Amino acid sequence: RDALIKKTNLEETEGDKYGSINRVYNDYGPEVLCQIISQHIGVRIEKYILFTFKQIANIVDYLGGVDIELTASEISYLQRYAVPPGSVKNLTTGSDLRSGSNHKPGMYHFNGHSAVIYMRIRKVGGGGDFMRTQRVRTVLSTLADKCRSITWEDAEALVNNVMNNNTKTNINLEGMLEAAEYAFGLRDCTIEELRIPPDGAATPITFAAMAVQEIDWEACRQSMANYLQNSFLVIDDED
Repeated sequence: RDALIKKTNLEETEGDKYGSINRVYNDYGPEVLCQIISQHIGVRIEKYILFTFKQIANIVDYLGGVDIELTASEISYLQRYAVPPGSVKNLTTGSDLRSGSNHKPGMYHFNGHSAVIYMRIRKVGGGGDFMRTQRVRTVLSTLADKCRSITWEDAEALVNNVMNNNTKTNINLEGMLEAAEYAFGLRDCTIEELRIPPDGAATPITFAAMAVQEIDWEACRQSMANYLQNSFLVIDDED
């Protein structure tokens, strides 16, 4: 989100332009953002779906919420920022996170609204924005795990829910169903994650009075290439 990027192939013609990647969508739109990401990580990205946090909350609620393991510092943050009563419950005791102050680290069940609050935690437990993206991945991978026993009828219904809960996409219903069918066939597979930039490939700097991360993009491209080449196993039909 804070990565310093080169704005290549944009409307400006005065040589290379640099800026924070989190401004690209606002200034140029999703197609250009896909182009910028593709150029920097070496993988062509063509499709996008844009969600508001409210829409994410709706999808989480549609899937019945998520179970997340909380640390003591995360519990303190969520209580301090007033998650709604009844929206986060201890799976061991069944008690509401908002009731009392003696809650211990462990597994808690979140509804959609509070899951979004959890996803946006940044200044707790160290790691800054990198840790926030980890919390986002935790929620998303947990949702994916919930879909392992999903029926195809349920998958189609989930596609309709996603189509009704997005702000903008260049994927039509046919394309979404095709993607869902592909994912449906992989629902028993192990979920693997990759964070870009990888460890050691980002340096905090100040650029044009902005706090940004200077990225080793070559290391990012190599990390992405290694991930795509080594993170799955191809089995011959005869085996």
